[in-house]
Amino acid sequence: MGTLAFLSPRRWRRLGWFGLPILAEVAHSYYVYQSMEGAPLPDTLERLSNARRKVTKDPLDPLELVRVVDWFLHPIYGTSRCLPRAMILFCMLCRRGFDATVVYGVSTGREELDGHAWVLLSGEPLGESEDPRAKYVETYRYPMSGGRRTISNGL
Repeated sequence: MGTLAFLSPRRWRRLGWFGLPILAEVAHSYYVYQSMEGAPLPDTLERLSNARRKVTKDPLDPLELVRVVDWFLHPIYGTSRCLPRAMILFCMLCRRGFDATVVYGVSTGREELDGHAWVLLSGEPLGESEDPRAKYVETYRYPMSGGRRTISNGL
C-alpha cells in the first residue's frame, strides 16, 4: 500500500472516526518536536519517549504509522524529512508500548558530510526503503541498551 493509499475512502471507512485522533496525534507530536528546537537531543528524546497519554486501542500497525507520518510530513519537508520523521515515529511507537530506538548516523567515504536518522523496531529499521546501516555509521542512539544514553564511537 502506497502512502497515498492511506487517503483512500475505503481505508478511512475501516478506520472510522479513529483516523482523526491518529492525525491529531501526529500533529501534536510534530508540535512537540518543533517546540523543542534548539534543545539538547537527549532532552528532546526523553520528553518524546515519556508521553503521558498511552494509546490502548489502535488499528494501525507500525508500518501504517510510518505511512501516516510520511503523508503528514511530505508537504512540509518534501523528501528531506528523516529527523522529524524519526522523532515523531519514536514518540508514537513509545505511546503504543513498542521498544523503539532512534538512531542517527553519518555516511562514510563521501566528500560531503551526509547524515540520516531512522527508527529501529525489534532491531530492524522501520519503514526504510534501504537498510541505512549499510550506508551510515551510527553516531548516536536513544535509548541505549540497558536504558543508558551515550554517544557511539562508530566514527
